[in-house]
This record gives sequence, C-alpha cells and structure tokens, in this order.
Amino acid sequence: MPITNHAYDPMSGESVYTLAEAGEEFNLAIEPEGKTRNRLTLWQGERYDENNYLVAQSDPLRLSYEREREEFYGIVANVFGEKPWIREALALIARVHRKRVEEELEKLKKETAADPDYKALPGHDPTIYRTPEGYRLEEAAGNLIPLSNFTRRIVEDVVVDDGSGEFDRFFSVEARMGGRLTRFEVPSQGFEGLSWVPKHLGALAVVEGPRVRHLVPKAFRLESLKSLKEVHAYGHTGWLEFGGSWAYLHAGGAIVGLGAPPVSGRVVLSGKLAHRRFPVVSPGDPEALKGAVRASFRLWDLVADEGSIPLMLSTYRAVLGEVDYSLHLAGPTGLGKTTLAHLAVSHFGERLGDKDQANFESTANSIEREAFQLKDQLLLLDDYLGTPEHRKILAFIARNAANNSGRGRLASDGTLRGDKPPRALVVTTGEDLPVGESLTARMLVIRVPEGQGLDLSEGAPINDAQAAAHEGIHALAMAGFVTWLAPRYGEIQATIEQRRTQFGHEVRDRVQHNRTPAIYGDLMVALEEWLGFATEIGAVDDSRATFQRERAKMAVMAAIQRQGEYLGSADPVERYRDFLREAIASSGTYISALPVRSRVPECTWGGPSPRGRSYTRLSR
Repeated sequence: MPITNHAYDPMSGESVYTLAEAGEEFNLAIEPEGKTRNRLTLWQGERYDENNYLVAQSDPLRLSYEREREEFYGIVANVFGEKPWIREALALIARVHRKRVEEELEKLKKETAADPDYKALPGHDPTIYRTPEGYRLEEAAGNLIPLSNFTRRIVEDVVVDDGSGEFDRFFSVEARMGGRLTRFEVPSQGFEGLSWVPKHLGALAVVEGPRVRHLVPKAFRLESLKSLKEVHAYGHTGWLEFGGSWAYLHAGGAIVGLGAPPVSGRVVLSGKLAHRRFPVVSPGDPEALKGAVRASFRLWDLVADEGSIPLMLSTYRAVLGEVDYSLHLAGPTGLGKTTLAHLAVSHFGERLGDKDQANFESTANSIEREAFQLKDQLLLLDDYLGTPEHRKILAFIARNAANNSGRGRLASDGTLRGDKPPRALVVTTGEDLPVGESLTARMLVIRVPEGQGLDLSEGAPINDAQAAAHEGIHALAMAGFVTWLAPRYGEIQATIEQRRTQFGHEVRDRVQHNRTPAIYGDLMVALEEWLGFATEIGAVDDSRATFQRERAKMAVMAAIQRQGEYLGSADPVERYRDFLREAIASSGTYISALPVRSRVPECTWGGPSPRGRSYTRLSR
C-alpha cells in the first residue's frame, strides 16, 4: 500500500496523507471546500518552503469522481512526471477518506468530552462545534470546516423600557478569541449582521464567507440556551413606583427610601446620559451631606437673587416630578449665564461639562429624545441665537413641556408610536429673548443685566463653586434630597397640584398671564421641600431657614413681575394669534379671512365651522 500515514487537523478539517513507493515520498493534503468538494495539494519535502516550486494543487473537486481525480493526476504528472502508483493511491484514498475522517471525529469527541473548551452544540444539523480556535461545522463529507476564529455566548438579553410604551433591546455578549475574553453590548437588530465583530474583537477576528457566516450567530444562540438571562432595564431617569414604594432612577441605579425593597432590573443610559449618576449618600457621614447642602445654598449668592434663586429652586423642583414650564437665562455674552446653568446641572452628576449638555445646533429629534429620557432632571440647552431654526426648536420644546405632549410618529411597521414629551425641566441660555407672548408665558425668563453677571476673577466664589461641582458635592446634596423625598414621594405627588395652586393665588392679582401663578407655585413648593430637607438634616437651623425662605420669596416675586415686562413687550401679532387660537378653541367658530391692514390683523368671524371642524387662516 502506498499510504503510510494519515494525520487529521480538527481545526481546519484538513487531512494529510503520506504516500511512499520505491524510495519516493510525497504528502497529499485534502482540505474541505464546501459540503462535497475538497482541494488537493501534493508536494515533496517542506510544504511551505519558498524554494520548493514542485507543488501540484487542484481546484475544488469531488474526490469520489474518477474523472475529477484524473484531472488532478494530470497536474501531478505535469509537475512530477508519470507516477502511476500515485493514481492508485488517489483511488484508494477516495474509498477510505470519509470513513477515516469520521473515525478521527469520534476519537476527538471522546478525548474532549471532559474538556470545556470543546463542545458539540446540540440543536443544529450538521453539528456545530466549539473549539479553542473558534467554531467549526461538521459537513456532510465528515469534515470540520471553520466558521470563525472566536467563540462564546450571549450572556443577557436586555429589554430597555424608556417609559413611552416602546421597548428597545440589546444583547450583552461574551466572546473569546486567542485566549482573551471580551464582554460588550450589541443592539439586537444588528446582531445577525455581524458588523460588531471588528468593532469589538479587532482586525484579527475572522468570520468565514457568506455560505456559512449566518451560522456564527446561530452558534452563539446555541451556546446560550441554558444560561441566557432576560433582564428588564429602564432607559430613563426619574421617579417610578415599585410595589407601592417610589424609587428615583439614575445612571448608577435607583435611590429608594429607608427600608424600601431594592428595585429589580437596572438603569441603562448610554452616551453622555450615562454620566447622570448620583454619588452614594453615606448614613455614617452626615457632615458630608450637610456640607454639600450648604455648598448648594452658596450658589444662591453668585449673582443677584432675582437670577440665581429661581434657577436653583427650579433645580430642586425638577426632582419633585412633572413640570409644565421651562427656564430661559438671557443677557449679553460674557456674564456667565452658561456657567451658572452648568452649576445647576451639576446637581445631577459629578464632572458634568459642556459635552454633557445639548445646544441649539442639535436636531429637534435629539433634543426631544434627551428631554424625554431625563425625566425629573434638568436639561440645559445652550446658546439660543434667536434664528428662525432656534425659535422653532425653542417653541417646540417649551410648548410640548407646557402641554405635556410630543410628536406622534410612524414606526417602520406603520403603527403610530407613542408621544415623547419633554420630561426634564429645560433650561435654555442665550443673548436673545424668546419671541411671542404664548411662548414666553410658558417659560420663566431670567434676565442677567449688564454688570450683574458672575464675578470670574481669581479668588471669586465661582472658583470654589466650580470645584465643588467637579468633585460631585452638589450631586451629593441632590442625592441626599432625593433619598429624603423617597419615602414620602407618593404623598407629595398627591398634594403638589393643590399646593402650587394655593401658592399661585398669592400672586394672581399681581401678574399679567394665567400661567405665571403656576410657575410661582412650582418654585414655592420646591422652596418648602428643600428647606424642610435642609432643616431636618441640620444643614441650616430654623432662623436661617426663615431668612432663606423670605429671601427666596422676594427673589421669585421680582422675577415673575419682571416676567410681566417680557410678556407686555412680546410681539403683538403673536399675542393676537394666541388670543384667536384660544377663542376658536373655546367657541367652536372659525375665521374666514384675516386681511392684514395694520400691525394687528382684522378678522371676520364665521359661524360654526364646516363639518364641525375648527380652523384658522393666519398671516402677517
């Protein structure tokens, strides 16, 4: 017999036969190429010797077909000369090759049965094997062909609830390649496409061609059948009720009241929202919390009370739940409006900076998404320039926040997705003021006058305030406040509307717009809760709390009275449009024409609108 040896490589599925006759020795490699074909290579000496040019290689062929073996023998004869015994060896190998490969695989199964790095994955025919070098597929010819040079499993199937009734999904994946274990996340919709392979595993990760590449995700799933966990996660911040108790979600988890059960599930916030993380409030270090609350009070002193205190009360108000107003800081450049707003936002995570905020160069969709995800927090929108596009974005955000509405949108399957109204308290900054009474009434506008901005000189209080923000001191104060609110948050929610209405009655006769008393009421509720917290933990005594209460009331009163000036100076055409909209909505009539003959348009009133509809045609 000319065949003297046989070696099988389970990683590549290649068999190498040694052929010897009359003092000559050759090696024949049979490498699987698909389900029924193999590539044959015949050589003498060293296979990969660069000086050895005597190598005969076939195209993929069917070894059991005599005609195709003869074509290969023709190549052999052309390279090495006539060797009839090699023809005989090829015929013999064709008869025994498949059986020998099957014997090798059976031996491999027995040898590796106790080896965790080798595993036959049930659930697919033909069988997929996990090996230390990657996944392999047992083809019909008895060969193991490569699928990938990495392996492992899906650890978690994470379902993310953003609070809108829609759900997103991603997989937490473990992959092993070359002895290195990596864990990463893959969006569910992109898992089958394998575009995540080079991103997470690098340039050396290999997935075989289109004929078998779909089996790699299949192999991951087969490996995950018994260990995969489905995890419910929350894709937003803010308050949620769990079994009768309330918890506040942030990027670090959930804050619950003393004695309340922990929250099942987790919080998943990606990108810059992942920095919205509260530090841990240590019950064993009450002085740290007291110092943090006092540091927050010191922010009241950075600019005139009329500017700083409404901003800080809005910060505290954000964590009390749903709001229907926004805040706008206006004034000439260089007065520190953005710096002041950053200090307010620093209550929601340490080291939050410019990259963690939004601005008016972002798209309306991305701003809307952030404002929805940042439930019960502040969202800063910086650098309002009063351009048509900026006005459009500001009007959209402020009106939707006030009306608790968002834009309906069609999903790819044709269904209408739920609205995603802003759930953050939005703070905007800019040199220009909002335009239009309707828009301005939905906001509290705080004007920082020339010469009354932040003192940015060396040694000024702003330097200590920014250091405290960077170290997470303000975030610690807010974490303590939220922890204090948690056991009584249900009661707060049940009474907050009544309380804000009662406070609003105090100023109703002194303001110009029906929305303004509600803003005053919101800020007063925030003031009472914050002072109650600060007093209870000993950060301020009763006399100091009384002083800060009176100071805050005067500052807020000054701010809302100044608000009347902005309302009075709003565009009269815009004011008239708002009047008409409200009249139409309440009367069920329509306007048949609005000729523009003066700055304030005239109108002709009609009766009930056709088919019961209300509409208006407005122009300037």
